[in-house]
Order: sequence, then structure tokens, then C-alpha cells
Amino acid sequence: MTTAIEKKLWTSDDLEAFPDDGVERWIVNGELFEHPTGNDMSLYSPAHASSMTAVGSALLLWSRSRSSPKPTVFTGDVFYKFRNDPDTDVGVDIAVASPEQVAMVTPYSRFIEGAPLLAVEILSPSDRTEKVRIKTNAYLTHGTPLVWVVDPLDRVVTVYRPNAPPALFHAGLELICEPELPGFHCLVNDLFE
Repeated sequence: MTTAIEKKLWTSDDLEAFPDDGVERWIVNGELFEHPTGNDMSLYSPAHASSMTAVGSALLLWSRSRSSPKPTVFTGDVFYKFRNDPDTDVGVDIAVASPEQVAMVTPYSRFIEGAPLLAVEILSPSDRTEKVRIKTNAYLTHGTPLVWVVDPLDRVVTVYRPNAPPALFHAGLELICEPELPGFHCLVNDLFE
């Protein structure tokens, strides 16, 4: 269960001070959320890992096809700092960063500043609807123009945009992301192979 933890306002420094204890944490407008994931292997599955690889690969191929300066694809729960005071810091399974954001990243950076061009959440067996809703709303309300929620078990991608109803893409459909990711398109099936 995803829970909000009481305190006046949580900060990025508070978030960094937590140990790596099998609990996923993020801050939205100064409110800390925790989602126990456990330290066992039921958190992720081969389907989750395979989808992360396929989605990351499709986005990487697209990124490499762009003219310079190119957007950069990050995988593995990269943290984005959407705002300060109150802080909003959210980890994203896969994200596409603008060239301007990448130019500010150093080898010692803990966060990427601003909203990604695309945030991708890949559902794992431990994910709950409430967690995905909170994170998706945080992305959209803080400037992310495109959010994908990838469900490896049902083999569907739900696409969210600000001020628009979600769009569901299932096997056999082509995922086109104009104007947010110019030139990007792929078959939904290719994200689950």
C-alpha cells in the first residue's frame, strides 16, 4: 500500500537521507510517499525486465536518429526534481531528458532538474493503482508532456497527456508520439518482445 508520511514539509535532503531498505519513496509538493517493495524477487518479473529493455531500446534508437543536440534516455528509476519549496522529486522507470537537462547533469548529480519529455512507468507485480495514479499526476501537473504506463502482463500501453483523456494502445496498434517525440513510432508488440 502506498502511504503518505506526516511531517510539515519533506525535502530532497530528507529523501537522500533514507537508507536503501526496500521501500520506494518520492516527494510530491513536500509530501513524502512510501511504497514498500520488499527485498524479495517478487518485486520485478522477467516480463517487467524485458519490457524495460524493449521500451528503453526503442527510445534509444529514436534518440540516436535525432539531430544534435539529442535527447537522452535514462532507465533504472532516475530521479527528477520537478520543483523546490515545496520539493517534488519522483523516480521514473524510464525517462527522456532534453539536451538542456542533460547539459546540467554531472557525474555527481543525484537528480535531473525539471520535467522529462517522457516519463515511463512499467508496472511490476507489486505496483498498485494508487501509486501509479499519484506518480502519473505528479508528472503531468509538473510539466511532463507525455507519460506512458506500460503493462507487461496485459501487453498494453496507456498514454497520458495534460488535459486529455488517457489513450489505450494494445497489441497490433502503432504507438505514435507526435508532437512530443517527433518521429517516434513503434508497434506496441515490439515493447513486449
